Amino acid sequence: MDIRQVGSVVRELGRLSQLRELGIMELRRQDGPELCSSIEKMNNLCGLNVKSLEEEVLDLQFLSSPPLLLQQLQLRGNLEKFPNWISSLHNLKNLCLWGCESRDDPLEVLRDLPNLVKLSLIRAYDGEELCFKACGFQRLKTLFLSKFQRLKFVIVEEGAMTHLQVLNIV
Repeated sequence: MDIRQVGSVVRELGRLSQLRELGIMELRRQDGPELCSSIEKMNNLCGLNVKSLEEEVLDLQFLSSPPLLLQQLQLRGNLEKFPNWISSLHNLKNLCLWGCESRDDPLEVLRDLPNLVKLSLIRAYDGEELCFKACGFQRLKTLFLSKFQRLKFVIVEEGAMTHLQVLNIV
C-alpha cells in the first residue's frame, strides 16, 4: 500500500484486526503514531513490512504493544532511535533492517530474541564496530551484513551464533 495515495487509510487500518500481513510503502514521519496505534489492534499480524518515504524518518517509537505473533519484520528507512519494542517480539523469526543508519547498536536489542533465525542488516548501523556477544543469537542460522559506511570491525565472541549456517558480508 502506498500511503502517499491513501494517507487517511493509516488510521483506519486498525479496523483490520484479523489482518495477518501488512506492507506499507512511502510512510511519512507524521503517519508513524497513527500507524503504531493501528498495528497495536492487529493481534493476528504475522508479517510487517514498512518503508518510509525517501529521506523521511521512520518513527515507530509509539508502538507500546506490538503484535505478539509477529514472525517477519522488515523496516526500511531512517530510524532516529532504534525501537526497543523489537526486543519483546519473542516469535520473530526473520528481521530485515534496511537503511536505518542508527547510531544505536542494533545487536544490543536483538541478541536475545529467542526464535530469530534470519537477520539482514543493510545500512542499518552507523558505527565502527558490531559485536555479537557470547550467548547471543542462539537460533540464528542466516546473517546478511551489507553497505555499512563506517564499519571497521565485526567481533564474534565465543558462544555467539552457535547455529549459524550462512554468512554473507557485502
